[in-house]
Amino acid sequence: RALLERHKCEETVRLLHSMAWLTDTVSAGINSEETEYAAGWLQPTRRGLLGQFAVGTVDQAMMAVLLVKYGVLRLLGLSGKALVIDELHAYDVYMSEILTLLLQWCRALQIPVVMLSATLPPEKKQQMLSVYTGDAVPQAYPSITWVSERGRVRVRNIQSSAKSWTLNVKVSPILHNSAAIAQAAAGTVSDGGCLCVLMNTVKDAQMVYSSIREAGFDGTLLLFHGQFPTRQRDEIERECIRLFGKEKNFRPAKAILVATQVVEQSLDVDFDAMFTALAPIDLLLQRAGRIHRHVFSLRPEKLAVPTLTVLTPALEGEYEADGFVYPDCLLNSSYHLLSGIHAIAIPEDMPALVEKGYDPSAASPEEFQRWAEHLMENEVKAAMSIQYEIGPPEQGYTPIQDAGELRFDDIEGTSYLSAKTRLGEPSIRVVLLTADAFGAYAKRAVKRDSIYLLSAVSQQEARELMLDSVSVRWKLLGQVPPEKVLEGGGLLAGLRIYLAEEDERGRRFLTVQNETKLILDKALGVIWKRGENNETKF
Repeated sequence: RALLERHKCEETVRLLHSMAWLTDTVSAGINSEETEYAAGWLQPTRRGLLGQFAVGTVDQAMMAVLLVKYGVLRLLGLSGKALVIDELHAYDVYMSEILTLLLQWCRALQIPVVMLSATLPPEKKQQMLSVYTGDAVPQAYPSITWVSERGRVRVRNIQSSAKSWTLNVKVSPILHNSAAIAQAAAGTVSDGGCLCVLMNTVKDAQMVYSSIREAGFDGTLLLFHGQFPTRQRDEIERECIRLFGKEKNFRPAKAILVATQVVEQSLDVDFDAMFTALAPIDLLLQRAGRIHRHVFSLRPEKLAVPTLTVLTPALEGEYEADGFVYPDCLLNSSYHLLSGIHAIAIPEDMPALVEKGYDPSAASPEEFQRWAEHLMENEVKAAMSIQYEIGPPEQGYTPIQDAGELRFDDIEGTSYLSAKTRLGEPSIRVVLLTADAFGAYAKRAVKRDSIYLLSAVSQQEARELMLDSVSVRWKLLGQVPPEKVLEGGGLLAGLRIYLAEEDERGRRFLTVQNETKLILDKALGVIWKRGENNETKF
């Protein structure tokens, strides 16, 4: 938006993601399910794709090559534009397969594409550019690589960068000891400074934050993860940018931000030092990009040298929940790489580290089986995308003839027939209401079969409900008596509204399967409590 304003461009820019309509008040009429879905293309989320300028999540573009209703309008929206895909390294093999098909259609429709990444593994770079050329792609770094219309590869090596620096690396074997992490974090900023403690799971972030708070830390302390209600998460994100962003007037003298991967990319925030849980090497380098990010920040003498402290388990392989987030073989690879590194020259050392971190040939014989399982799993994930994809351009655009049943796109959550842009456990957006508020909405609900459907709400009411909602894993909810839940329709599609209770601390909670409680804690976000004394946070 700022760029367009500087160039005095009269066109506006649209924000494209599943919740973008919360900030756009223009709406269209809605009637039946099919006309509702068609009219959805006049809603801000979809209409923006047809505008001249738009910024959104990568899912919005990926849907152009999936078997979804009116998907051809997404290709129409992309045609005549330049498509910029950022953070290319962040997409797994499943998403990469869909992106590869998208690039094929972009090539056929003469849509220029720019792909950006600071830590892209060589094999993924080759995969993406193979759509445009059969030649081997040189792996110079840093560089700009492009392919001509005739498939000729050109590379421009970047001889110097605006920022060249040396990152100190420390390894600390305290990964699953929140009290030890809290003590080390507080000690790091004892003389002032801003520290980020980045954990791989919400549960670990909540535990570390609680330990730092309970130890009586005397500076600014924040917790930031994706398991806060939408309104609160947005408020926390804005506060993080205010405190740690480019504007230095509000930068605290002493602060600790405990976070998950939500600060790993896209947020322009700057810290004097960072603690991070062990992760694949390319992601560790991404996280390090938040250390001494702004050259004009004033830093305490103790933290004048940029330092990344990597939290590892006491014993290799004991990754616990971290092993569910990232494959063991990639964590082991990082573990071994870091054992012999005390400093990293950026950008000079980055390509070699990323290549080694993803090279199974460097694995020991006992680890080779883990790599083989990982590679086989990747092949299965890549193959799964085929069931949702349209054909390649040479087959023509004929999804209605080829598909027995077109799906709704999963961004809207309007049907169990959804075309998935991402793998993973299904999630659902929920909101917990007290008895009075729930009762008021329940009077407007319509019973259909065994469910109560709520769609008779104004846009302002829908906005307020969505802002108070949070996304949770579907399987954890189980069955709730139908009189305690409303299924959202229309503007509330994909939302479930539950009748909640309040505990002695004033927190709203919902009792689900096996007497498990879903609790919304103002300070910690979503908590799952099993039994009377055991709170499991994740």
